Amino acid sequence: MHLPAMGRRKQHLVLAVPEKSRRAAGRQRVGKLQDNLVGAVALRKYRLAVGLFLTWLAIMGVADADDWDSLDRQMCGYLEYLWENGESKGYGGDALSGVQHFLMTRRKCPGAWRLLTTWGRLELPSRAPPLPPLVALALAGLALSQGLQDFAAIVLVAFHCFLRIGEAFSITRQALCLDTNFCGIVRLGWTKGGKRRGAEEFTQIEEPCAGQLLLRALSLKGLSDPLLTVTAGAFRLWFDRSCSELGVGSCNFRPYSLRRGGATHHWQLHANMSKTVERGRWSCIRTARIYLQEAAATLLEMRLSPFVLDRLNTYAVLVGAEH
Repeated sequence: MHLPAMGRRKQHLVLAVPEKSRRAAGRQRVGKLQDNLVGAVALRKYRLAVGLFLTWLAIMGVADADDWDSLDRQMCGYLEYLWENGESKGYGGDALSGVQHFLMTRRKCPGAWRLLTTWGRLELPSRAPPLPPLVALALAGLALSQGLQDFAAIVLVAFHCFLRIGEAFSITRQALCLDTNFCGIVRLGWTKGGKRRGAEEFTQIEEPCAGQLLLRALSLKGLSDPLLTVTAGAFRLWFDRSCSELGVGSCNFRPYSLRRGGATHHWQLHANMSKTVERGRWSCIRTARIYLQEAAATLLEMRLSPFVLDRLNTYAVLVGAEH
């Protein structure tokens, strides 16, 4: 199986225009259709996973499959190998998806897909626990005490708007449309869900504190500069260290906990599942219901000591003091 070379690629919107020459020019900027089937991040994951699968075949002395049934059997054997050796289910899923992506086909390995489904049923994913509102405020306050306005803005906005961290990172000043009360619209651009639906996505800031902090952080940057320019790994390291400093390191919060915690808090506050699902931009209300109900149950089981609560409150009030 040949793996094409990787290239840096941006997603662009090609508007339907009447002039043939303009359409052709726009499509040349975007690239080939095949190069736009999946995003650059997914393509890197597919290359890695398929590369590991091909390496495993070579180690096992197995020749390349010459028909779909043979490939299915090879994929089944590889999934069993990953399962028995304690590897992540993600490697199996990426290998299967990568194979069908590079071979330009769909669902040609039914046996392997059934094994992957069984894997998911036997071993539930380790989801990021939801972040309570007090912890989100304390993280933002700690960031402000360190002079990190952009980190503080990301924490509050990701929690308040249920953003994925990558979405929060990429917010720019020209994407904001806030009123005098620091509430309004934020254009998120071509997000994960937006690409699937073929439309840019937006979110609404309804909390003045989050809007003001976001505007202040972006005022130090150019119109098209992203809110945060450090790597996701650097932010994750700060997040982990900050949770430990606040006394909640044992809770295993992750940056995605901001989105999950914000959505759970919104649902509990408004008691309106449809409103929360729409704000969170989920396409399936059934999946969102399971997601939120499980998160709410996790919050009920969470217990923080009086010492930790005092420490969280000490930093949480800094957010109010700054505004």
